[in-house]
Amino acid sequence: MLLVRLTCLAAILVAVGGLTMTSPALALEARVGDHRGSPFIFVNGQPTSPLTFFGWESGGDAPTDVNLTTEWQQFIITVESPEHTEGQSGIHFRLGGGEPGTVWVDDIRVYPGEVTDKPAVNWAREGDFEGTREDVEREWDVFAADYAGVKATWDLDQTTKVSGKQSLRVEIESAGGDHMHLHWYQKGYSVREGQKYTYSLWMKADKPRTADFMMLHIGEPWTIYRTEAKPYSVYTSQVMLARDAGVDIVSFGIGMPWPRPGEEPNFAHVDAAITNTLRANPKALLLPRFGVTPPGWWLEEHPDECMVFDDGPGSFVSMASEPWREEMQVHLRALVRHCEEKYGDHMLGYHPCGQHTGEWFYERSWEPRLSDFSPAMDKGFRQWLQGKYGTEAALRRAWNDSAVTFATVAVPSKEEMLHTSYGFFRDPQTEGKVVDYFLYKQIAMEEPLEMMARVIKEETKGRKLTCFFYGYLFDMHGLPMGPQGSGHLAMDRLLKC
Repeated sequence: MLLVRLTCLAAILVAVGGLTMTSPALALEARVGDHRGSPFIFVNGQPTSPLTFFGWESGGDAPTDVNLTTEWQQFIITVESPEHTEGQSGIHFRLGGGEPGTVWVDDIRVYPGEVTDKPAVNWAREGDFEGTREDVEREWDVFAADYAGVKATWDLDQTTKVSGKQSLRVEIESAGGDHMHLHWYQKGYSVREGQKYTYSLWMKADKPRTADFMMLHIGEPWTIYRTEAKPYSVYTSQVMLARDAGVDIVSFGIGMPWPRPGEEPNFAHVDAAITNTLRANPKALLLPRFGVTPPGWWLEEHPDECMVFDDGPGSFVSMASEPWREEMQVHLRALVRHCEEKYGDHMLGYHPCGQHTGEWFYERSWEPRLSDFSPAMDKGFRQWLQGKYGTEAALRRAWNDSAVTFATVAVPSKEEMLHTSYGFFRDPQTEGKVVDYFLYKQIAMEEPLEMMARVIKEETKGRKLTCFFYGYLFDMHGLPMGPQGSGHLAMDRLLKC
């Protein structure tokens, strides 16, 4: 019951294995078996078409586009929150893209419920821009993408306004190539799942231009709240199209919650994605795809567990990291358990992703870069060598090195990795250390996949599929530093697991 992607052309190799048990709590059973001489997916004992739809469910919709003119206009959206938050929700309005120009904004209101002329409260702080510049700066954040060449300034304008004595005026010298390149946002709102909220604002411009605005979850998992005017997102509309074409297996991206110590995982985004998928196709067989990479705060707190390249440290976890491996399994187990308890009769399987583009070959492999020189990889390499050789005497004989010890051995240097004695070939008598390291590098990538598969099999009693992108044997020949650095050369071990 292990699905492994072999190439970027999405050829799928299916290996049969795992447990088959009955459990009333897990209504759906998915396995791989022989069907007319070929491996096939069976759902509750019946061969099932493997045709799969894949899409990204953001839990919401696109921002609301509006056309500004030289006259003041009020723009309004009413949204329904897909989640509970405590201060993580907020609003954006975005002015990037298009030509240089001037935009005015005034009388922003955010309040619970449907549209009304006289809301009981207004959550928007400095939404009327009646305070000083310091007051506005305290309540609003401005993002201008330097990388897109955005240049803009702002001030408070008393010559034109909707209410009060002044409005916000934004002078755009260079708007970048997209709305997202220049925007204002405010966070700190708390919302409740299923409740409606209204966000309104007045805008005008010195010439016709397009802007957009939205209410959303600010920060992971970024979720734009769907408006009443758009009950279906592009994703759910496409799931419906797939449904009507007879395609019921739905693969979609979700986030695996990774809470800080002492905090509970927040599955709101997971639930929203699954609920929206099932609303579009009540017969959907779910195969969620998710990353198991730790969040940024974790990497900052564990610098020795991050990959190190030949040009310096990177913000990626080392595949040899023991703390990551241990914590990843805890959070993966929580995710699978949550999905099985709430949606077990629709869960076909689980698809963990990681490293470069989520496809389990080492980060930056498509650059002329070598890795991994981290303390975590040093430690993993030493432990693997002890398991392989048993004694230092055996290690010294294999490497033809009378001084090496398990305590002092480290990942080979860049110079050692680049050196070969005979053209493309290494001499095992003098380069055993490098040969062993590149062998271990494959194992360091493959071992966590075994761990993930084991967690999924345990939590589903062996009744669901486990999928990975792995085994790109033809693709890896194109890596600048060769397939030896890919991590994809432990296919034999993975298939025997």
